[in-house]
Amino acid sequence: MNRIFTTTPEFSTVLLEYADPSDIVLIFDTTFGTNIYGFSLGFFVAPDMHGASQVVAVTLLQHEDQQSLNACMRNLRFALNGGQDGDIVPKVLMTDGDAKIAKAILQELIMVQNQQGDWVDRVMQTLHLLCLFHLWLNVRDAIRPVFRHGRSWAKEWYEFEHLFWKASYQTDETDADQLLRALSQFLD
Repeated sequence: MNRIFTTTPEFSTVLLEYADPSDIVLIFDTTFGTNIYGFSLGFFVAPDMHGASQVVAVTLLQHEDQQSLNACMRNLRFALNGGQDGDIVPKVLMTDGDAKIAKAILQELIMVQNQQGDWVDRVMQTLHLLCLFHLWLNVRDAIRPVFRHGRSWAKEWYEFEHLFWKASYQTDETDADQLLRALSQFLD
């Protein structure tokens, strides 16, 4: 046995709260070898209608290889379709940006192979996004070196960091656009 997938009791409850099950937004993340067997625990989390996070499905993976991650996403699709193959897929799936996870989402939730073996778009597709924390890590790693000042960071780096997080939590679109323009000016 090298992988297991199961839904939780909350899965049905959360799905029933959505008028259209394909409107569900999920976050998928895995731990790395944190148990004595070295398996990764993957979990799918969705908000319920009260804004609380609910773990709706879990998977244990012996290897986070392409085959296992594809099987995980396929099992999610089957679960959303009542245990059979179908077109209901999550509207949004946020992950850490791992390339193998992105490929599994593409092959199992965005594209489908037709009878000729060609990959074509599904009728309904999942939008794959990076979670905010992992987006921040990418931004930090790519941009922070620009702000190096000797052995430390220039004060502009801390201003940039502050603006990034302020823009990230902004709910007003106009204010968010202004903050994003200010961030862009740091890089000019």
